[in-house]
Amino acid sequence: MGKPRATAAGFSLIEAVITLGIFSFIMLGIIGGTIHARKSSEATVHAALADSVTLGFLEQIKNVDYPVLRNAALAADGGTLTLYVDSAQPIQTILNQADFVDLAIPLDTDLAGEVSRTMDYSFRPRVIVDANLPFLTVVIEYRWDTPMIGLRSHTMSVSRSAVTDF
Repeated sequence: MGKPRATAAGFSLIEAVITLGIFSFIMLGIIGGTIHARKSSEATVHAALADSVTLGFLEQIKNVDYPVLRNAALAADGGTLTLYVDSAQPIQTILNQADFVDLAIPLDTDLAGEVSRTMDYSFRPRVIVDANLPFLTVVIEYRWDTPMIGLRSHTMSVSRSAVTDF
């Protein structure tokens, strides 16, 4: 009768390779989910920024005196308005023109305060006037480019009454 054989403690090479394979598949799923979440989060930030800039333009146009805005909308050349992204960046735009106005909206700054990344943003303001009605509608079509998703576009509008006092 022979001596009982001693069993070695530990994992065999095949067990280690299988474990490593399973771990790799799990990590690929986690990394894929993280990348998707990052893309989605960045797209949401870009959309919110585009909406915010557009809402600012819409408010600026809406607050122009009604007769001035109506006359500019009815003018053959569309009428020129000055809009602001910030106080240092006036933008001359023509109402009811066919072309979009292109801007680079700052996204990030470096430690020195210089803009390090921008978002491509374009907008086209229109004012729709019906001669028989005492109001007009301000419409802004806008689009922006999100690097991981691509070009996105939306429209925002508001109606403006000729009534100034209630």
